[in-house]
Order: sequence, then structure tokens, then C-alpha cells
Amino acid sequence: TIWLNYPNNPTGATVDLDFFSQAVAFAHKHNLLLCHDAAYTQVSYNGYKAPSVLQVPGALEVAVEFNSLSKSHNMAGWRTGVAAGNPAAIKSMLTYKTNVDSGHFLPILEAATAALTSDQDWLDDRNKIYQQRRDIIVDGLKSLGIAVQNPLASLYIWFPIPEGWTSENFASTLLEEAYLSLTPGTIFGTKGEGYVRISLVASTDIIRQAVERLVNWWQLK
Repeated sequence: TIWLNYPNNPTGATVDLDFFSQAVAFAHKHNLLLCHDAAYTQVSYNGYKAPSVLQVPGALEVAVEFNSLSKSHNMAGWRTGVAAGNPAAIKSMLTYKTNVDSGHFLPILEAATAALTSDQDWLDDRNKIYQQRRDIIVDGLKSLGIAVQNPLASLYIWFPIPEGWTSENFASTLLEEAYLSLTPGTIFGTKGEGYVRISLVASTDIIRQAVERLVNWWQLK
């Protein structure tokens, strides 16, 4: 099995359709199931449209794609998502799930259906709000000389911390001294050392206050 996640959490990295074409070809060659966590495909900026692995010819033979209404439709905590792709894999998932639980609370399923079948234009307005928050954070970090990427999608900013700190020490010190809660990169694995993640889900006013605190704290160090 191959697991991919684009747009990526925690880094915000994105890929093009050619990347998925190569992944599908690799899965065919090695007889693998390709699983793609596509939770952030509908949270994108600057005109970027995240591709689906299922757009690739032959993907249905080897791939399953997952999406979550938590991210796409602001339904965090409702534990509702979508899986589409290889019929045999979907059938196996259904068999497993029917032995784990008896299904969702019906009003949640009806709300999810309404979310997916109603007018989707509001997503653009929602994404403009996230983009504004992204820009506030990125501008603040760049003002400190931090080499931060401006992500085209996802709900996160991933940036390197100064030398002499570990990710956990940096995050805990910010919490204690500046009252800011950032996620240390090591939560996502050892390769995350040297990085922290900032989320865009707080209100725009809170984001502005947080960036101001971060800049003030940083300049005193």
C-alpha cells in the first residue's frame, strides 16, 4: 500500500496531475493499492485547483481517494467523509466498517448530503478568508527573515525555527512566554525536527494578534 496526502498536512505542499500519473504507474507496476488522503483539496488559494488521483487514466484499478467534510465543508467533529475508487477496496472497507459500527447518526448523514449537493460557491468566499489569514502569517514571518513557503492549499503554515532550538522546546517556550500555541514538527515524525506548524483556523483578529506577539517575542531574542 502507498499512502499519499496532497495538499499536505503539515507542510502545505501541493502536486500536479503528473505526480499522480507517476504514482498510479508505480502502483500498477508493483501491484500496490494507492491510497490518497485528499482532505484539503477544496481549501486552496491563488487560483490553484488541487487535482484528484482519480483523474489519472487507470487510477480506478489501483487507487482509493479519501476526503473529509471536516475540512472541505467546515464540519470538524462530525466524523463524516467520503471514499471513492477501486471497487474491490471499497467493498473491503464496507465489510470491515459494518463489523465496527452500525453507521452514523442519520441527521449528520442528511446534513452531509445537503453540504455536498447544495450550491458550492460559498467555498470560494471561505477560502478567501483562509487566504487572508495565510498572508498575514506569511508576511509576519518574512518580516523576521524566515524562509517560509506560501502554500497554495491546506490550513497550515510550516516554517523552520532558528538554530539552537528543538521543535518542542521552541513551541513550549512560545507557549510559556508569548502565550502562543504552535505545533512542533516532531509530532508528525522525526523528519519534522526543526519546524513548527501554524494553523489558519483561528479568527482573523486572533491570527493578527498572534503574529504580533510572535514578532515582538522574536525581536527580543
